[in-house]
Amino acid sequence: LYIRAIGLHQRSEYAEECRVVEEVIESYLQAEEDCKILCEDFSPQRIWTRDFPAVARDHLVSALKCKSQCASQLSYFNGRRYQNFFASLYQHLQFCYYHSQNLPKACEANQSFLLLVPDDADMWHNQAFYAQLPNVEEAWFKARKEVVEYLERQQREQDLLRRLELRINERPAPGEVSTTESPPRRNVTVVEDERSLNGSRFVAEGFLTEDQCNSLVELAAEVAVAGDGYDGKQSPHSRFETFNGITLGSIAVLTRKGVVDDGLARLLLDTSEQARNYVEAYFALRSRLHFSYTHLVCRTAMTVEKEGPRNDMSHAVHADNCLLQPNGDCIKQRPAPIWRDYSAVLYLNDDFKG
Repeated sequence: LYIRAIGLHQRSEYAEECRVVEEVIESYLQAEEDCKILCEDFSPQRIWTRDFPAVARDHLVSALKCKSQCASQLSYFNGRRYQNFFASLYQHLQFCYYHSQNLPKACEANQSFLLLVPDDADMWHNQAFYAQLPNVEEAWFKARKEVVEYLERQQREQDLLRRLELRINERPAPGEVSTTESPPRRNVTVVEDERSLNGSRFVAEGFLTEDQCNSLVELAAEVAVAGDGYDGKQSPHSRFETFNGITLGSIAVLTRKGVVDDGLARLLLDTSEQARNYVEAYFALRSRLHFSYTHLVCRTAMTVEKEGPRNDMSHAVHADNCLLQPNGDCIKQRPAPIWRDYSAVLYLNDDFKG
């Protein structure tokens, strides 16, 4: 069905394309439901105890982890994996409905896509385009019911998995004194704390020497990939800058191939670990922090001709683990990385404002 929809799109048969894409969405949701049902029979590879509650819990954790892979499995066909496949169906819908002169449906599909992929600049641009068209109503920008229900179910499963995994990990009893020591000094100095920043944030400096910072900047310049982590979009946050990045996993591969020096790879790894340790110690956490994502990035301002003074931000103010709403609320809902509890940014240069 999907391949047929692509063919209809290429032939500009938009009305028929919309009908087929609607079938694809229905088929996809049923396939994911079938996948998750099969996960109910998924058992942990090892059972360490005969205690029934523990066995039941381990079975549920295994089933939930299995279910979390269904979307990825269903996004792979014809020898390739399609990024954000389910969301992309609504991108097709908004396009074909627009060309079929069905603006309410186009706006609905647009909002549905943005609920699934809220940081897509192109779709926000499309929404702005629709909004300025004559007779377009604000009420049309409402996500479709199946998308809302899809994300709500995903949220419930992720929340349940997180709670179960927290139960599995050993944690200090309530009231137990934390064994975490005060933040390691290592010439690190806190220059702004929660009071000055009006929130659970702080700024510290002194993690690296100037030479170490320069070494990591040079490493990023040599091996970072344009648009890494943003589907290859070179300017995902601001059209006035380019974004290059590379993950620790890619660094490890390049190190094994001899492209990256072992010492530089170790410096990056140790620096990341030092930042993690400092955050853990600063907030006197009772449990160990674990990495979710580490990214060495380089943001470079672009020279734009015929542009006056600018005050655009390199990265807009945002919440890292929830969806920030216009009224100030922040909803713990995917596709935001809701499993994150703390985020840290270690700057390697200071020739910028902010």
